[in-house]
Amino acid sequence: MNNYEIVYIIHPALQEGRLIDIKNKIHEKITSSKGKVLYDDSWGKKKLAYAIDKQKYGTYLFCQFLLEGKDIQEINTDCELNSNILRHLITRIDSSQVLDEKYKKEVKNETKYKEEVSKEVKEDNKEEVS
Repeated sequence: MNNYEIVYIIHPALQEGRLIDIKNKIHEKITSSKGKVLYDDSWGKKKLAYAIDKQKYGTYLFCQFLLEGKDIQEINTDCELNSNILRHLITRIDSSQVLDEKYKKEVKNETKYKEEVSKEVKEDNKEEVS
Protein backbone atom coordinates (compact mmCIF):
# COMPACT_ATOMS: atom_id res chain seq x y z
CA MET A 1 0.00 0.00 0.00
CA ASN A 2 1.14 3.52 -0.81
CA ASN A 3 0.48 6.90 0.75
CA TYR A 4 -1.43 9.41 -1.38
CA GLU A 5 -2.91 12.84 -0.98
CA ILE A 6 -5.74 14.46 -2.87
CA VAL A 7 -6.62 18.12 -3.10
CA TYR A 8 -9.94 18.90 -4.70
CA ILE A 9 -11.75 22.15 -5.37
CA ILE A 10 -15.50 22.13 -4.86
CA HIS A 11 -18.04 24.48 -6.48
CA PRO A 12 -18.37 27.59 -4.23
CA ALA A 13 -22.19 27.65 -4.21
CA LEU A 14 -22.53 24.34 -2.38
CA GLN A 15 -23.78 24.37 1.19
CA GLU A 16 -21.80 22.83 4.07
CA GLY A 17 -23.97 19.70 4.13
CA ARG A 18 -23.35 18.98 0.46
CA LEU A 19 -19.59 19.48 0.97
CA ILE A 20 -19.65 16.86 3.70
CA ASP A 21 -21.54 14.48 1.38
CA ILE A 22 -18.87 14.82 -1.32
CA LYS A 23 -16.07 14.34 1.22
CA ASN A 24 -17.80 11.28 2.71
CA LYS A 25 -18.32 9.77 -0.75
CA ILE A 26 -14.57 9.96 -1.44
CA HIS A 27 -13.77 8.57 2.01
CA GLU A 28 -16.22 5.69 1.46
CA LYS A 29 -14.60 4.92 -1.90
CA ILE A 30 -11.19 4.77 -0.19
CA THR A 31 -12.37 2.51 2.64
CA SER A 32 -14.37 0.25 0.30
CA SER A 33 -11.13 -0.33 -1.65
CA LYS A 34 -9.52 -1.51 1.62
CA GLY A 35 -7.72 1.80 2.09
CA LYS A 36 -7.47 4.01 5.13
CA VAL A 37 -8.00 7.77 5.49
CA LEU A 38 -5.06 9.15 7.47
CA TYR A 39 -5.78 12.87 7.56
CA ASP A 40 -8.29 15.29 6.11
CA ASP A 41 -8.77 19.02 6.32
CA SER A 42 -10.90 21.74 4.80
CA TRP A 43 -8.91 24.75 3.65
CA GLY A 44 -12.04 26.81 3.12
CA LYS A 45 -13.27 29.01 0.33
CA LYS A 46 -10.48 30.72 -1.61
CA LYS A 47 -10.16 32.87 -4.69
CA LEU A 48 -8.89 30.93 -7.70
CA ALA A 49 -5.92 32.14 -9.74
CA TYR A 50 -8.07 31.86 -12.87
CA ALA A 51 -11.72 31.09 -13.54
CA ILE A 52 -12.67 27.42 -13.69
CA ASP A 53 -16.09 26.72 -15.22
CA LYS A 54 -16.81 30.46 -14.89
CA GLN A 55 -16.17 30.31 -11.11
CA LYS A 56 -13.78 32.74 -9.43
CA TYR A 57 -13.88 31.01 -6.02
CA GLY A 58 -13.72 27.42 -4.84
CA THR A 59 -13.75 25.46 -1.58
CA TYR A 60 -10.54 23.48 -1.11
CA LEU A 61 -10.53 20.05 0.57
CA PHE A 62 -7.39 18.08 1.39
CA CYS A 63 -7.08 14.39 2.29
CA GLN A 64 -4.21 11.96 2.86
CA PHE A 65 -4.85 8.24 2.63
CA LEU A 66 -3.31 4.79 2.31
CA LEU A 67 -4.37 2.75 -0.73
CA GLU A 68 -3.19 0.28 -3.35
CA GLY A 69 -2.02 1.90 -6.57
CA LYS A 70 -4.47 -0.04 -8.73
CA ASP A 71 -7.45 1.51 -6.89
CA ILE A 72 -6.44 5.13 -7.51
CA GLN A 73 -8.03 5.19 -10.96
CA GLU A 74 -11.47 4.55 -9.40
CA ILE A 75 -11.19 7.63 -7.19
CA ASN A 76 -9.82 9.66 -10.11
CA THR A 77 -12.79 8.66 -12.29
CA ASP A 78 -15.30 9.56 -9.55
CA CYS A 79 -13.75 13.02 -9.20
CA GLU A 80 -13.80 13.58 -12.97
CA LEU A 81 -17.47 12.57 -13.25
CA ASN A 82 -18.67 14.68 -10.31
CA SER A 83 -19.67 18.06 -11.75
CA ASN A 84 -19.39 19.73 -8.32
CA ILE A 85 -15.64 19.03 -8.20
CA LEU A 86 -14.01 21.75 -10.31
CA ARG A 87 -10.47 20.33 -10.14
CA HIS A 88 -8.61 17.58 -8.31
CA LEU A 89 -5.06 16.33 -8.00
CA ILE A 90 -3.91 13.01 -6.55
CA THR A 91 -0.22 12.61 -5.74
CA ARG A 92 1.83 9.84 -4.18
CA ILE A 93 3.73 10.90 -1.06
CA ASP A 94 6.32 9.42 1.30
CA SER A 95 5.21 8.16 4.69
CA SER A 96 7.27 10.96 6.27
CA GLN A 97 4.94 13.54 4.67
CA VAL A 98 1.77 12.20 6.29
CA LEU A 99 0.19 14.77 8.58
CA ASP A 100 -1.74 14.05 11.77
CA GLU A 101 -4.26 15.81 14.03
CA LYS A 102 -1.40 17.24 16.11
CA TYR A 103 -0.25 19.18 13.04
CA LYS A 104 -3.75 20.62 12.60
CA LYS A 105 -3.72 21.91 16.20
CA GLU A 106 -0.25 23.43 15.75
CA VAL A 107 -1.40 25.33 12.66
CA LYS A 108 -4.45 26.68 14.53
CA ASN A 109 -2.28 27.82 17.45
CA GLU A 110 0.18 29.48 15.07
CA THR A 111 -2.68 31.27 13.29
CA LYS A 112 -4.07 32.56 16.60
CA TYR A 113 -0.64 33.84 17.58
CA LYS A 114 -0.22 35.67 14.24
CA GLU A 115 -3.68 37.26 14.63
CA GLU A 116 -2.83 38.47 18.15
CA VAL A 117 0.47 39.96 16.98
CA SER A 118 -1.19 41.73 14.03
CA LYS A 119 -3.84 43.22 16.38
CA GLU A 120 -1.12 44.52 18.68
CA VAL A 121 0.75 46.07 15.73
CA LYS A 122 -2.42 47.76 14.47
CA GLU A 123 -3.15 49.14 17.94
CA ASP A 124 0.42 50.47 18.23
CA ASN A 125 0.11 52.13 14.82
CA LYS A 126 -3.16 53.82 15.84
CA GLU A 127 -1.55 55.17 19.01
CA GLU A 128 1.41 56.57 17.05
CA VAL A 129 -0.91 58.33 14.56
CA SER A 130 -2.94 59.99 17.35
